[in-house]
Amino acid sequence: MRTSSVSLFVSLGFAVAVLACANDSSSANAGITDARKAIDAANAGISRWAAAGQVDSLANIYKTDAWAFPTGEPPMHGREAIRAFWKPVMSGGTTRFTATTDEIDAVGKGALERGKYTIEYTRSPTAPAGSMSSFKDHGNYLTYWVKDGDRWLIKWDAGVSEVPPPAAK
Repeated sequence: MRTSSVSLFVSLGFAVAVLACANDSSSANAGITDARKAIDAANAGISRWAAAGQVDSLANIYKTDAWAFPTGEPPMHGREAIRAFWKPVMSGGTTRFTATTDEIDAVGKGALERGKYTIEYTRSPTAPAGSMSSFKDHGNYLTYWVKDGDRWLIKWDAGVSEVPPPAAK
């Protein structure tokens, strides 16, 4: 669960571009600049939501039919599946998360974001039995954002950890 939680959380990080982004058709560069500002602001929001355990805020940056591809786990389809995955994780400890956007390109009717993430999860001493263990991770992600009304939402999200899996015993 550690690896999949990390990857999904990373996915959430880029997804934060839920913030309104003006549609500037006068220039593709201006549109990407606006998307970049919205995504950067959203990534800061994700950090706050994770620290506060606000799973609904995290889940709501995904489209209702979004796909998330966590490392080492089957893909998740739909906002409710993503919310269900994160709910027990967020109730079992505290999370420090950062996402740093390296590049955004216009692709089709959306924006493709590439970046790096770090995450540190600390299990609460009062966490329910079966809660995941504390961990640290870092890696890379790709997130495809689409505009839904006046908000940017995540349609596809994939995080890839740079931390090697534990050695076989």
